[in-house]
Amino acid sequence: YPHLSLEPYLNQLDTMAERVCARIGRGEAPVDKIEKINDVLFREYGFRGNAANYFDPRNSFLNDVIDRRLGIPITLSTIYLEVAGRLKVPIEGVGMPGHFVVKYRSGNHEIFLDPFNGGSVLTRNQCTRFLEHFAVRPGRNTELALRRVTNRQILARMLDNLRMIYLKAETFDKALAMVEMMVLLEPDISTLRRDRGLLRLQVRQFPGAARDLRRYLEKLPAAADREEIEK
Repeated sequence: YPHLSLEPYLNQLDTMAERVCARIGRGEAPVDKIEKINDVLFREYGFRGNAANYFDPRNSFLNDVIDRRLGIPITLSTIYLEVAGRLKVPIEGVGMPGHFVVKYRSGNHEIFLDPFNGGSVLTRNQCTRFLEHFAVRPGRNTELALRRVTNRQILARMLDNLRMIYLKAETFDKALAMVEMMVLLEPDISTLRRDRGLLRLQVRQFPGAARDLRRYLEKLPAAADREEIEK
């Protein structure tokens, strides 16, 4: 959406936050504030997870998510973060593998929430059991999977989701556009240069492909796929 006007969407997020604010009384407990956010986003506005068509690219574009009220875990969580941030409610993104959620955190107190499922509350044990499906063992690995992620990490994950959708559809020009932005976000990740080179090859951008693949091999001379990349 190169000509998208951002202001109307930012205004909508402001309005959502104002509607929540109007329902919050002075000194309300965090659980009550969370319930008010859930009321506005999931009951009044009707945001919900698009389980029926999970891999529709529109689920990954925030303007489409706001227009259609449909999204995937990471985009619905991003809207939740933006509304909570406007209300000064300390909500953080949690990038669990396979399912993005958010959490309220104040000191040692945590409440995990699942915006894909109407903001339902998750216990830490439920999150741990979910992580076991992705071979994340309890202990330090669990703590790493449940820690706060940065805005840059959220954006990188959104772009990677779109890259995978476009690769599966063999829409290589759009996949390349996603990887171009991923390189801008994380220029030191050598495998992104390789991925961009291979996609440039698909769309017949041969000089650029050669530059990316040579740079990848220079940075990772012992890469497991060196022979394939040399060819």
